[in-house]
Amino acid sequence: GDLIQQTAIHLLIDAWPSGWMKTLLDCERTPKRAYFVYQESLVPLKVHLYSPRKAGYEGETLNVQMWVFNDTGEEKHLTVHAEVLEEDRKVLDAFEEEITVSGAGVLCTGKIPVKLPGVHKDGQVTVQAAILKDGKILHQDAFQMDVYKKEQISGAVYTIGEEAAWAAKSLGIETCAADQ
Repeated sequence: GDLIQQTAIHLLIDAWPSGWMKTLLDCERTPKRAYFVYQESLVPLKVHLYSPRKAGYEGETLNVQMWVFNDTGEEKHLTVHAEVLEEDRKVLDAFEEEITVSGAGVLCTGKIPVKLPGVHKDGQVTVQAAILKDGKILHQDAFQMDVYKKEQISGAVYTIGEEAAWAAKSLGIETCAADQ
């Protein structure tokens, strides 16, 4: 996920034992969690999965964007591979594409359509992606999405105004007149 949105490192090492949030190491030079997150962010090639939605109902299709970051100065010819997995690790869908990323460049390789499976109870789907070069994994990322069981609504609703009636009917909701 997005652990680093932006960063400002004030000091590398805490000056005092009480600790400070703006450092990567404590006063005894033991790495804090931020050290490892920052270290991971410095990889030369990175794949990143993003979606503004992290949950949906069974049967919905949500798009997950796949981005590739190239922090080297050279153009790279790579393979990106993505899989959509159920909780039991069963592969629902898989995608693979050959890409070219310019030196010091960023490329959105596309959107992965994730059709959320039917569930008996609320569950999760995982999208995994990897950058491959000559069969070797250079970097990988995973994005989890919650899947909710779609409840069937029965009965009719009262609407006020023509626009509300139209909206309800377009969503497949039965309406009834106010005088009934």
